[in-house]
Amino acid sequence: MIFKGWRWYQYCIYFFSWFIIFAFTLGPIFFLHWWPWVLTAALIIYWVFRLYMWLHRRSYLWRVLGRSIFFAGPRESGKGAVIALGVYAMDHFIFMKRKTPLSSIAIGNCQVVSPYYYFEHLGYDFKRMIAGWSPNRKLSVKVDDWEGRDYILLDGGIYFPSHEDQDLTRMFPATSNFIATAGHSYASALWTDSQNMLRLWIKLREQVADGFVLACGVLFTSRREFPRRIFSSIPWIRRYLVIKVRYYSLQESFEARMLPFYQVGVLDVAGSPLHVGAGLSNMKTFEAQHGIIKDYKLLVKRDWLRYDSRIFHELFFGYKSPTSQLPEYKTVWQHIKLKLRGKK
Repeated sequence: MIFKGWRWYQYCIYFFSWFIIFAFTLGPIFFLHWWPWVLTAALIIYWVFRLYMWLHRRSYLWRVLGRSIFFAGPRESGKGAVIALGVYAMDHFIFMKRKTPLSSIAIGNCQVVSPYYYFEHLGYDFKRMIAGWSPNRKLSVKVDDWEGRDYILLDGGIYFPSHEDQDLTRMFPATSNFIATAGHSYASALWTDSQNMLRLWIKLREQVADGFVLACGVLFTSRREFPRRIFSSIPWIRRYLVIKVRYYSLQESFEARMLPFYQVGVLDVAGSPLHVGAGLSNMKTFEAQHGIIKDYKLLVKRDWLRYDSRIFHELFFGYKSPTSQLPEYKTVWQHIKLKLRGKK
């Protein structure tokens, strides 16, 4: 139910926001006869904004889909949401379709496969790899359904703690081998996330080298309860998340938290002895030294997100967290339609 658990001030904010929207649109249209200008300006602003956000999302997804990516960021920075966006894009965006990935937890339409079973099913340890292609080598049974399906290891810092490196090396001798050869044996990539890169097991971390994504934060939200309730009661804004992320192509730049290159402005060029082409030249020099660093703002619809960020609630206690059992998010119109059909 859309209004379940709302406070009185949330109702006031919700209906007052609609009143403001109608006052500044229907009022000039019907009373001041400004409807051509109002509608034209509103449509132009709306489509320019949607095009701007679509271009950001498209460019970001082209950089991460089909590659091994490490996602990082503090708590509630949106790293889980951008991973869920990638999973949704593989399944729903026409030009970005890929096979539904495997995952360590339930996220979107992913098939859940435990990290132990995924990393250890080959059974190839270092000694067998060094022995090479001997006639007596042991062959592994391939899982054909995994061909071309990426693996998403969320909360990898707990599954692979670095302080247990010696024990993990004895228990999982083939882990790094499988990750290193996954692109050749299964044509798949690996996605991992953690608040701190050093939390991941070093043998796992060294294989994630195609790109790094830092989730910088979610706009129009807050960790505090009261501001969050205010944002969640504003029409349209409550249906979307605007997440700022930063993409790095090199690990060194990612660990140093380098800022992206900003080109020289026209006024800066006119007021200085720099050549007009110096901005592009400096940018190429910067990227040659520090790799590609790009900022993106991603418009993510809440309906696209299908994952429980409190996965360890179920792992430790045996049942899902209370927040994962809430009904799915519905718009006002979806709620009205369901009410008319006699459904809750």
